[in-house]
Amino acid sequence: MLNRFPLLARRALALAILIAVIGVIGAVTLLPVLNRSAEYDESIDNLGFQLQRYLRLVDQEAPLQKRLSQLTSQDRQGEGLLAGESDAIAAANLQALFKQWVQEAGGRLESTQIIPSSTEGVMERIGIRAQFSGDIGALQGVLFELEFGETMLFVDRLEVRSKRSRRRTRQNEPTVSDTLLSVSLEISGYRHSEEPK
Repeated sequence: MLNRFPLLARRALALAILIAVIGVIGAVTLLPVLNRSAEYDESIDNLGFQLQRYLRLVDQEAPLQKRLSQLTSQDRQGEGLLAGESDAIAAANLQALFKQWVQEAGGRLESTQIIPSSTEGVMERIGIRAQFSGDIGALQGVLFELEFGETMLFVDRLEVRSKRSRRRTRQNEPTVSDTLLSVSLEISGYRHSEEPK
C-alpha cells in the first residue's frame, strides 16, 4: 500500500513519524525534568527568602538580649513595684502615696479602703478603693501621677460625677457657682510575694 506513494512522499512520512516519536519521547522524558527544575527553582527562591528573614532576626537578637538584661536587672531592683514587707504595709504605703497626690493636686481625700490582695504567680496584686473631690485640675493631677509616677499602677475602675457648689465672693456680690468633681476609683499595683502560693 505504501508502494503507491512516490518515494519522496514515503520519505516525508517516515521523517514525520520519526519526528513524532522523538517528540513523544522528548515530552515524556524532558517535561518531568523541566517541571522538577521549576519546582527546585521555586524552592530555592523560597529558602532564600526564609534565609533573609532569619538573618534579619539574628541581627535583632543582640538589641533584644540587651533590653532583656535591662528589664531583668530592673525586675531584680523592684523598680515600678510597691514597697512593703507585707501586703498590708504595701497597701498602707499605696494609701499614703495616693493621699499625697490628692493633696498636692488640690483635692480633698474623702475615703480610702484596702481591697483584699490576690496572688498572680510570683507577684501579689495590691489595691485600694478611694474617693476624693476636687476640680478638673485635681483630677488631672492625680491621673498624671498615676500614669507617670515611679510606681507602676493600674486604674481598675474610675467614676466621675460633677456637683455644683455655691459660694459668695464678697458681701454684696452675687454667689459664684463652682463645678466640683466627685471621683471614685480603684487602683492597684504589684509587689513581689514572699513565697509562691
